[in-house]
This record gives sequence, structure tokens and C-alpha cells, in this order.
Amino acid sequence: MLAKAALISFAGGFIGPIPDVVVFQYNPAELTRTLTQKRAPGCGTGEASQSEAFKVDGPPNETIAFKAEFDGDDMAMDGNPVTPLVGVRAALASLELLLYAKDQQGLGSIGGLAGSLAGLLGGGGGSQNLPPDELPVVIFVWGPGRVLPVRLTALTVRELEFDLLLNPIRAEVDLSLEILKRLPTDHPARGVYDYTEKQMRIVSRLQLVNNVQSVLAGLSLF
Repeated sequence: MLAKAALISFAGGFIGPIPDVVVFQYNPAELTRTLTQKRAPGCGTGEASQSEAFKVDGPPNETIAFKAEFDGDDMAMDGNPVTPLVGVRAALASLELLLYAKDQQGLGSIGGLAGSLAGLLGGGGGSQNLPPDELPVVIFVWGPGRVLPVRLTALTVRELEFDLLLNPIRAEVDLSLEILKRLPTDHPARGVYDYTEKQMRIVSRLQLVNNVQSVLAGLSLF
């Protein structure tokens, strides 16, 4: 059975409400990973000295970019009961909500409305006391070997076809994810990243053993 890529959002934390799972209809055909290293803060921005050349500030930053496709006809044939009503809007909405803070999900409630009115009546100065928004914990699943805590940083949606009510019935979505490698040790998602990093190190060691054997085999010819 083909493993499906997915994004899992824990808006209520790891212990709480049922998570929102966005399973991609088709696994993306291409995935681009970009890693950039960070110099240690004390090294400055100029030319590194000999003693600073190998000093870095933790693991490299890593981003993942890929394109997801959604087809309402195929989703309806798979038995999705929502697709005939709203096309692929439900799938697109689930992705878009990953860009919203957890508290913004409740803006339609009485408490959220009261808070918004209080901010408006209090003038511009009231908004300065609001705490920063917090995004939900999102886990990117790409097979059993790569399960990563991420933050969705960019989303580009191209709605390509529409039904009679102008609901999109086919869409392409470009996603950019930032892997969260420096979470606090007590954060539940830290263990998720540690698991994948261990998988990476095990695979690299297997390749290292294979390379050593290849080199020794070549040397034996002399």
C-alpha cells in the first residue's frame, strides 16, 4: 500500500482535541530541500578568523518546498462526501488554517468578538498589550523515515477549474515549510524531530560503511 504524505495540525496541543490531518491526494512528484548554515553569533558578518571558521549556531536552517495537487473529480470517486458540495475548498481551507494562530480560530465566538470590540473601543494603544500569536504545532509526514515538526511559511494557491457555484474543483498549491530543529527539550514535538534525525544518522552510517568497502576493494587491486 502506497504511503501518503500528510500534514498533521495539533491546534490544541499533543494532548487535547483530535488533530486536523491533511492527507495529500497525490504524493508530490518533487520535493526541494534547502539547508543553510548559521555562523555562531560571536563570529560577526565579516571574514571568519581561523579559530572561528568552524563555529556555527546549532544545526543548519532547513526548508522544504513542494507542489500539491487536488482534483475534485478523483476525490468524489474516492467517496469524499464533501467534494460534491464545495469542490476542493475543504482541502484548501485546511491548508490555509495552518497559517493562522491557534487563538484566531475562535474569532467567531462571543469571547473573540468581545475582545475585538474592546480593542476597537480602546483605541490604537490597546493592541500594543496583546500577546504575540502562536501557531499550532504541525507535523510533516513523508513516509516512516521522515516525520518532522514544521512551520508553514508560504502558501500559493492556483484554482484552475470551477463548478457552477464557482467552487474550485481542481487546484495546485505550492507549499514552503520550515523545519523546527531547535524546539525546547520539553516540547512534545522535539522528540519527533529527534526520531527523524536519528534515522538520518543511521542511514548515513550505512552509506559510510559501503563507501569504505568500495575504497578498500579498489586499494586491493594494487
